[in-house]
Amino acid sequence: MIKKYLKCIKKLQLAKSILVGSIFLICSSSTLADSTYYLKGKITSFEFKDNKGDRCNFSINNGSAPAPAENKGVCDFLKKAMEHDQDVSVEIKDITHYWGLGLDTYDISVSFLNRNTSWSQGNPSKYLLEGSVEDVLNTYDGNCYVAVSGYGVDYNKAYHRTKDMKICQLAQSAFYTGMQVRMIATSSGGGEGNEINSFQVTQCCTRSQTN
Repeated sequence: MIKKYLKCIKKLQLAKSILVGSIFLICSSSTLADSTYYLKGKITSFEFKDNKGDRCNFSINNGSAPAPAENKGVCDFLKKAMEHDQDVSVEIKDITHYWGLGLDTYDISVSFLNRNTSWSQGNPSKYLLEGSVEDVLNTYDGNCYVAVSGYGVDYNKAYHRTKDMKICQLAQSAFYTGMQVRMIATSSGGGEGNEINSFQVTQCCTRSQTN
């Protein structure tokens, strides 16, 4: 009787171990297959999918994106680029989820095409950049990155980070018009781009715009 009891306990422990292991494998493989690719060219169609402007369908060179963009900053960028007939580079992260369904989700970011940029990072310090806007990058996670091109400045043509969409929109406007800008940033020492403290258009037809 005792032997049968001990045998049952061992079977239960084995079953429990198998169950825990299976759950771990399922959870750890929920996002196993990730890939990143780019769509480059002109935006040939654009449409908001809701009244808030948070989701939008678009196509590049008449080829539809695999899924809607789901970020207001990205959608606004795409719409404005289409209005200005501006070439863009759309980064698409294809994330395949395994829950027995094989569903994909897409993280979509956008920047201007063929810009000469890098990432800013270094020892903590505050510094000034003056020049023209080299590029603007809107990402799916709500960040905006601005690169300024100027003569003899630190972090020339390097991306700087902000979550302030007013700064992002102002930088886009400066890019399209070719206006000069003045940006103060702080080096954080990280790898995601130094933080923008202030951003100002210094050359404008009527008055200076600042954020």
